Amino acid sequence: MKTVKPFVTDSPIVSKQGKVVPCQLKHSSPTEILGRVIDPQNPSFTREAAQSALELQFPPRDVTRMNELAEKARSASLLDLMHSKARISLKKTTSERNG
Repeated sequence: MKTVKPFVTDSPIVSKQGKVVPCQLKHSSPTEILGRVIDPQNPSFTREAAQSALELQFPPRDVTRMNELAEKARSASLLDLMHSKARISLKKTTSERNG
């Protein structure tokens, strides 16, 4: 399997509309990159592109797999939050004891 190095830059990027957009692409996943390209806060699709996007569909097998991966990602995030809270709690109780 080929390893792909992440694209790293702090340089601004100029969009097609001529806007300068700050760029922080360090350690960007493909999902993060696609999220920036799609950017729902910037409704820049042409009417035809928007209609075509609404017609896109994934095969049921792929939808099932995407849902499985999304659930796994949510679970990992919740576990990370719980571990973080546990570490902070342990640190707090240790400092209170040593007070």
